[in-house]
Amino acid sequence: MLDPSWYGGREQTYVKHFVLKHYLQKLTYKLGSVGGTLNYVDCFAGPWQHASEDLEDTSPFIAIRELCTARDALRERGRPSLKIRCLFIEKDRKACSLLNDRLQAVQDVEVRALNGEFEAHVDAIRDFAGNSFTFFFIDPTGWTGYPLRTIAPLLRHPKCEVLINFMTQFVVRFIDSDKVEDRESFRLLFGSEDYREHWAGLSGLDREDAIVSVYGRRVKDAGDFKFVGPSIVLDPLDDRSLFHLIYATRHIEGLRVFRNDAERPASRIQAESRWQARERRKSPGQTLLFEKPASPGYSANLQHRYHEQAQDHLMTILRNERRVEFDRLEKEALLFPLMNTQALKDWLNSLKHDGVVEFEGLEPRKRALKSGKGHYVLINEKGLGSED
Repeated sequence: MLDPSWYGGREQTYVKHFVLKHYLQKLTYKLGSVGGTLNYVDCFAGPWQHASEDLEDTSPFIAIRELCTARDALRERGRPSLKIRCLFIEKDRKACSLLNDRLQAVQDVEVRALNGEFEAHVDAIRDFAGNSFTFFFIDPTGWTGYPLRTIAPLLRHPKCEVLINFMTQFVVRFIDSDKVEDRESFRLLFGSEDYREHWAGLSGLDREDAIVSVYGRRVKDAGDFKFVGPSIVLDPLDDRSLFHLIYATRHIEGLRVFRNDAERPASRIQAESRWQARERRKSPGQTLLFEKPASPGYSANLQHRYHEQAQDHLMTILRNERRVEFDRLEKEALLFPLMNTQALKDWLNSLKHDGVVEFEGLEPRKRALKSGKGHYVLINEKGLGSED
């Protein structure tokens, strides 16, 4: 259980850890139902800025706790044994020593920490991953230290998923710099010379979205992933992005888990934490984290932005193809930030209510669209003539 009191002044870290916690929990339940081995690799493990002496508020121990909790619950249900293995990489010698010291208390999990630059340990990480499913968490403090060519061998692991902290605030600020050292560092990050041409002439959120989208495509191509989706973590005090969590998977079920079970509840937590941060700035020490509900604002506007983008994209597909399987629409929708399966269903139901679309393939007396059931959405003449 994450304790919000650990994160005063670090609301964005709370949101990141919340996403990681819920994703790993659901991932373990889904993969662990058949037993085998689940590897977790934290490539920039820290710890840093921890409030808990036993490091409970750091990503290594959040991961260990969630993986073990889900594994033990599966054991109680009589499911096959699941082996958990964790590898942590940290370049700072003092931090790595502290991490190793705390890891001594971990039982019933294979844990290992390596000191040194992440780039120097790629071969060791590949050996550790072997042929088992591996989740890579790449969470640097800047945009250097994980060039695309360096992480590509990990991304190509045939049974892996990855979550990358893309430091949007700094990237957006410096990516168009003409300084030689800046251009070279971004060339390495994006893995190409032409990275800047994709957002030429754009500004504001359109430019930011294009930058994040290009990086996501680079990751997708490097690892031959089927799905890459960004999730936004906002500055606690200002209406701007701090970073994006870039999630990559080869399976739609992974994308469902990320959007529906991790990002969706995290968006509510993020809105509440931003309200709290602003209240604390007004009256330091007078409020507790998440004491009151957040008021509508920038977060809600962002959600509306990406929902509209997803709906426009899906409407184009429907108008072009006229009859589209719900599974296909879901796959397309979940590629957009802050979009989830329930929001997709709500939108389609509203279109059906307005006579724009019809549903096909639902069982008698069933009204809800479901994945994997052969359900289709058909656009009618009213929908073909509508621009809504």
